[in-house]
Amino acid sequence: RPFDWRVSEKEIDAIMNAARKRTKRYRILTGKQCGNCERPAAYIVKAKHEGTEHYHCDPKKGGCDTWWPVLSEEEIEATFDKPVPMRVFSWKGEVDTVLSPNDSIRYYKSFLQSGLLTLDPHTGFVKAWVGGPDFKHFQYDHVAQARRQVGSTFKPFVYATAIREGMDPCTELPNQQICFDMPEGQPDWCPKNSDGSYGGMITLKYALSNSVNTITAWLMKQYGPSAVTVLARHMGVESPLDPVPSLCLGVADLTLEEITAAFAAFANEGVYIEPMVFTRIED
Repeated sequence: RPFDWRVSEKEIDAIMNAARKRTKRYRILTGKQCGNCERPAAYIVKAKHEGTEHYHCDPKKGGCDTWWPVLSEEEIEATFDKPVPMRVFSWKGEVDTVLSPNDSIRYYKSFLQSGLLTLDPHTGFVKAWVGGPDFKHFQYDHVAQARRQVGSTFKPFVYATAIREGMDPCTELPNQQICFDMPEGQPDWCPKNSDGSYGGMITLKYALSNSVNTITAWLMKQYGPSAVTVLARHMGVESPLDPVPSLCLGVADLTLEEITAAFAAFANEGVYIEPMVFTRIED
């Protein structure tokens, strides 16, 4: 079972259904792609063929004259439950096996996936870009396409805003809970420290290096989400950033490319340089 025990059967069904609809097999069975020449839906029409309704990759539109039957959703589901020969990815190389398409989706869901990006902070040159484990089987780029909640890795943007506004790393602030008024009768939002400890005065340097939530919240309340958002934009972050207090603790979904390039600016004396994959193209 590739899914965590906390994921309900209803949620699993939704995940599996979404995954099915992204497959090439589903696009072919629903007439969105030709299985022979891979022409998209614009080349495909519905027409009678041998007495039943078929999809036709229409040669009049530039297609390859391939026919295949129109199936109901129930028939498509049955197709995904039928075992077929296939080659699947493994860490030791491709493996020939027999699986139903649904089982192959579950198999691929069992792989923990991640991306890797290495930049030269002074030039922006990309030194390494790994979008996933294998492009043939996982054509999804975890560097530039995948957006993930960044959590505490967003905190440097908050502290950089404070430094920009005149504070310094040795500025001391009280380690106590800060609350934000919420609209429409919602309860106040009062972020807690992960270790549950409070009290005393601590420096910005200590607070950032130890990921202290109370100090981060204090800075957000002092300078506001808009100021933090402006700085993040100047550092190359293009993903949506909701101007809400919880932005300071990383509720935003960013790409690995965005967060890596922005962090590179810290190592380049605050100067952001857009990542560069190619320096020149030669004939």
